[in-house]
Amino acid sequence: MEIITLKNGKNIELEWNFLVLEYLEEYTNEKGKGLKFFKEDIKNKRNAMKIFNFFIFALIRACHDEVLTYRQAVSLVNINDQDKIINFLNENVSKTDEFKKKQSNITYHHRKKKKK
Repeated sequence: MEIITLKNGKNIELEWNFLVLEYLEEYTNEKGKGLKFFKEDIKNKRNAMKIFNFFIFALIRACHDEVLTYRQAVSLVNINDQDKIINFLNENVSKTDEFKKKQSNITYHHRKKKKK
């Protein structure tokens, strides 16, 4: 659990939830819009600062009580908290990857219903 202090004095607990992913779906680049293009830019390491700021926007907006714009969310983050955000991101991405691996190893067996 990571807690960061915003420039407005509020402490927020960073949470990995569906809202983060939903806000990441709003990411756009010259090719299109959505999480697919966000992942492509991460892999290509293009626009690294834009990607990091957009992730901050998604995270802060999902964890903050008020509705914020992109600029408001990015400007609220202290530069000293960027390491905490990066650690939070790495930790949760690795947990998500582990979960996906476990899910891919599960096999489901369908049983036939017994006739009465």
